[in-house]
Formats: sequence, structure tokens, C-alpha cells
Amino acid sequence: MYRIAGKALSPDDVVLLPQYSNIATRKTVDLSQILFPTTHRKFELKYPIVSSNMDTITEFDTAKAMSKTGAAGILHRYKDSNQIKRWIDALRENFCVAIPSVGVKENESELALEYLSRGAHAVCIDVAHGDHQLVFDAVKRLKHVADRLIVGNVVTVDAATRLCDLGITCIKVGIGNGSICSTRVMTGHGLPQITALFDVSQVKKRYPDVKIISDGGVKSSGDCVKVLGAGADIVMSGSLFAGCKETPRLEDGSRAYRGMASREARQAFYGKDYHQIPEGESFSNIQEKGSVTEVVEELVMGIKSGLSYSGASNLAELHQKAVFYEITHSGFIEGAPHYRLRV
Repeated sequence: MYRIAGKALSPDDVVLLPQYSNIATRKTVDLSQILFPTTHRKFELKYPIVSSNMDTITEFDTAKAMSKTGAAGILHRYKDSNQIKRWIDALRENFCVAIPSVGVKENESELALEYLSRGAHAVCIDVAHGDHQLVFDAVKRLKHVADRLIVGNVVTVDAATRLCDLGITCIKVGIGNGSICSTRVMTGHGLPQITALFDVSQVKKRYPDVKIISDGGVKSSGDCVKVLGAGADIVMSGSLFAGCKETPRLEDGSRAYRGMASREARQAFYGKDYHQIPEGESFSNIQEKGSVTEVVEELVMGIKSGLSYSGASNLAELHQKAVFYEITHSGFIEGAPHYRLRV
């Protein structure tokens, strides 16, 4: 029997309420985030930003550049495992964060252990639908290293709870919200990101040390502030870094930006005979827009400014103080530059 569970909100549907602030300068706002805080393997990011594990976004150069800024990049898994091992080695040699990705097949669990033994800081078990028995089976195979796994993607507190019950302390949130994701179009499933984060972050009542990565859909530093205020600890993006000089080029030398569930990405890795309904789009000839460092620095300035508007000096305070208002379409238009609409 059908039911309407409720209204779901995206970043464009809400705005944060400005509040009293005694922050003298935005430079003092602390955006640092500790991953895996309950273990001796914990490590700190200066900034709560990670680049997406997509084959047109994060390979060695991007991961290195992200790490040097104080953020991080998660390596995609659509590459020969020996190459990924070389990336891990090189990142560790450069004192950079190394986080590779794997799927849920049994041999990929073995690969995850190889990556960790090689010095990877963590491993991301990354699939489109994280609330799935195959994901739970993979986590159980890796239960002795569960405190070094990032798992996703999910959009409900029930899914997050099932993962936390298995020992996972870092969860990736977002289904159908990415700028080149077509999951909702193809399958009708997903959840707007603000509501997804409101829901998943409730898991912290039982598991206060769990970290939540908001994956996809942010278009600006303002969107980053909104998802952080909604309960995320870290923001992941691909589109914000598409076209950066450190991102990978295709074999013909051009730059592209494509979802990992797109036909182009799957066929590039599995071969031209791979045919499955795509749940992602692909765009070619992406224009270069500067360095990863420049993008991160601009995002950080906006995020720090955003926290100061809520009177929050760090991310924990933002989680406590953030007040959202749902806005109308007219309110959304009002909130963006709109001078020419009056001419």
C-alpha cells in the first residue's frame, strides 16, 4: 500500500538563519575534522573537503594536491589494482592522505586488505546502494578493519544504523543528488540531500563518534555550509573540481566529467561489451579552471564565512547552532544575483 512519508528538501529548498556572532575574524574559524577518532589510526583533515572517487576527478595528482591543501581525495577504483598500489605508495612517500576505493566482491575485500597493509589510511567501499546485503557481507569479511572503512552510499538512519552496528564509523550519504547522476530518473529512487542528512545524522544519538560524508550535489561554498549544518562532517564533490589542472585526462588528452555509473565510465573499465542501464551522465571537453588549491581555498573562505554567520567557531558548534528555514521558489531566486530580472 502506498504512502507519502513526508516532504524532502535539497540545499536549494533551505537557507540558514543568521545568528548572533562574536567571531572577531573568520580566520579563527576552525574547520578541522578528525576521521576515525576512536582508534589509534585516527587522522586529521585541516578542511572538511574531499574530491570524489571518480575516474575523471581523483587519481594520484588530484589526491596529492588535495592533501597538500589540508583536504583529501578518494581514489577511484576503475583502474588496475597494481596502479592503485603505486598511487598509494607515492602518496605515502609524499606524506599525503591515501584512500583507495573498492567494490563488494569477495576478491575486492582481499584487495582492501592489501591496500591497508600497504599503508592506505582507509578504504572506501563504494556502491550506488549501500543499504544492501552484499555491502554488509563485504563489511563482515573486513570486520577486523571496520574502523578503517568508509562505506556508502545511504540516505536513511536505518541504513546507517545497520552499518554502525557492524563497526563502521564513517558513512557516505547521497543517492541521486549528484550533478551528473541519473539514478532518480532511471529508478525513481533517492532522497534530496538535506533531508537525507537530517535523517542519517540521527545515528549519532547512538553512535556519537560516527562521521558523515555528504556526497555530491553541492554547487557552491554556500551549499557546503548547508550540508555541514544539516549534519555532515565532510563534503565530497566531483563537479567543483571538474576541469582542475590536476584532474585526469582521457586517452585522447581531453578533459571529461562523468558519473561512475555512466555507460562511458563502465565501458572504459569493463570493455565495450558491458551493457547495463546507465545511472549517470558523461560530458566531454570540460574547460580547465585552475588548480585544486585555488578551488579548495575559495571553498574554505566561503565555508568559514558561513560558520561565522551562524555564530559557530567550528563544525561541532555549527551542528548545534544551525537553524534552517524552508524557502519558496521566489525566495530562492531572491537569494541569488537577480538584477537583470528587474530590467
